[in-house]
Amino acid sequence: DISSIDKKTILEVNRELQKKGWRILDASAGGVEEQAAAGALSLWVSGPKELFEQQLPVFQAMGKSIVHVGELGNAKLVKNAMAMWAAIQHMGLVEVMSWLKKGGVSEESFQTVMRNSQQKSEAVERILAALVSRKFKPRKSWMPKDVGFGLDVAKDMEVPMPFTALAYQLFSIAQANGLDGYEATGIAYHVYALISGQKRD
Repeated sequence: DISSIDKKTILEVNRELQKKGWRILDASAGGVEEQAAAGALSLWVSGPKELFEQQLPVFQAMGKSIVHVGELGNAKLVKNAMAMWAAIQHMGLVEVMSWLKKGGVSEESFQTVMRNSQQKSEAVERILAALVSRKFKPRKSWMPKDVGFGLDVAKDMEVPMPFTALAYQLFSIAQANGLDGYEATGIAYHVYALISGQKRD
């Protein structure tokens, strides 16, 4: 199963399929459409280790990085975790950029600073490039859904996640104002322009 659902659901599915003699693995994928088409996704797989090793060639045809992350359902948790971290990263970076712009520092200047700092990463570069160019992909982001799943699990675990919760609220503001028709960087840009009163260009 490579659907984007929560751990509780995949465990329920497993219980029902076991009654019919089925064994399953669950997996989650990281990447965008272009990476999927090129067979270059990152895959996190969970379930019986021997079944994972048996089916490894199937996963290798789909992705460049395949990691077994333990018991069934853990792949869903990893997917949620990646979405939660990405949500915090997107909102946090856009917030800082919004503050810098108000203070007179250009986005291009900060992009150069980040490229030559210890904070440099592929993800940061991708976010900054989109912010500087204002080229936001007009597609629905699934990140808020995965973040929501993660927060539901955190509630059951009684684990406080204030940064994640705030990022989720910002996505909710975007949705309520019809600003969620973009990938995550575009959503973050538009929602911060809205709440800060800055003109969107």
